[in-house]
Amino acid sequence: MKKLTVARWLNFLAMLLFVGSAVAAQPNISKAKALIQAGKPAEAYTLLEPFEFEYAGNVEYDYLLGTAALNSGNPGKATLVFERVLAMEPRYVGVRADMARAYFEMGDYVRSKIEFETILVIQSLPVGIREQAQIYIAAINKGAEVKNTVYTGYLDLGFGHDNNVNSSTKQSPINFASGYMYFPPSTDLPKSDTYTSLTLGGEVNHKLGAAWSAYGGADMRVRAYSQYKDSNYEMIDLRTGFNYVDQAHLLRLGMIAGRFYVAEITSRNNIGASGEWRYTLNNSDQLSMNGQYAQYRFTDPAQAGENYDQSVIGAGWMIAFSGGKSTLMLNANTGSERDVNNRTDGGKRYNSLRIFGQSALTDTVGAFVSLGAMSGTFDKLNSSFQLHRKDELYDATVGSTIQIAKMTTLRPQLTYMKSISNVAFYDFDKTDYSLNLRHDF
Repeated sequence: MKKLTVARWLNFLAMLLFVGSAVAAQPNISKAKALIQAGKPAEAYTLLEPFEFEYAGNVEYDYLLGTAALNSGNPGKATLVFERVLAMEPRYVGVRADMARAYFEMGDYVRSKIEFETILVIQSLPVGIREQAQIYIAAINKGAEVKNTVYTGYLDLGFGHDNNVNSSTKQSPINFASGYMYFPPSTDLPKSDTYTSLTLGGEVNHKLGAAWSAYGGADMRVRAYSQYKDSNYEMIDLRTGFNYVDQAHLLRLGMIAGRFYVAEITSRNNIGASGEWRYTLNNSDQLSMNGQYAQYRFTDPAQAGENYDQSVIGAGWMIAFSGGKSTLMLNANTGSERDVNNRTDGGKRYNSLRIFGQSALTDTVGAFVSLGAMSGTFDKLNSSFQLHRKDELYDATVGSTIQIAKMTTLRPQLTYMKSISNVAFYDFDKTDYSLNLRHDF
């Protein structure tokens, strides 16, 4: 009986020790708050940090830990902790402001400005946060003027399906003016296939003075089909030139060059000049004008007759709504393609109109729609069909952008295209849907 009593006492003491250790193994939230309020964030961080493994995901704990890290000179750690808080409470404005401040302390002015501008869109903000955001944005803008060289880049990986890979007509037979009836072989009829796409690019801007800067950039687009490899294509575009920027105006003048590949074989080269002017009227309206001249030359001697020189001028208007959450862009262009080597249909005059709208549905989800129309008329009589070729091209795209991480978005989209032509070879329609993952640097 005596041994049993001793065993029970030992078990009781062990239980007390276990409970005591469990109680002790908790962060002292009240003390951490008091230390932060007393201007001792480093001590608060030392007090809280040992419990991160067990308490990560607890909003109150994470907010205090992030605040202590930020105020004690560890902004990198603060951003990681604030990410957890925003994952649980995405509308926590105070945390978003602290996140922006942490990026600022790290020297990551791009993401800092994005966070502060996100805050300014909110109509009713707690006292002082709007003013704080405006002060930091002003400081960032001033700092950007001092920074001589800025680099940007992006990477976009996509998977999709195209129901008319070769943009072929469904018409069969095709009637020629001579009365001859042409029955396209099955290989020339619309083909459906899945594809993988890769788009990447970047640009560097180097400041030359108070308003002038030089730029250089490149973009590459690749589409690889699963079955019809002969329809694979690649595009490489290069640009360089000068920017002029003041408070309301942006002027961009430069040179462009490009190369187009089909099935890994060079198909066409182009070189030319471009210009763009933008004028910001107010916080919600921006006007623009653009122009371009380029020469397009095919590398295959058999296609040399298709060479042309292109001239385009255009104008645009961008309108912002709902404090910047929604935008609508209108763009109209007129241009010509000058026949330089006896092209079958001769030169071409065309006009186009595009409407693009996008809206932020939540903090991380947006929607967009794009509608385009173009009409073109050629100036040479097509001998095979005894008419002047006329084309109309319409396209519509709808999609969504889903932010899954900082600077990373997922974009599902659907595109429909319809070409109407009095020359049957150019009369077609196609549907393309894809899912793209994009990361901006």
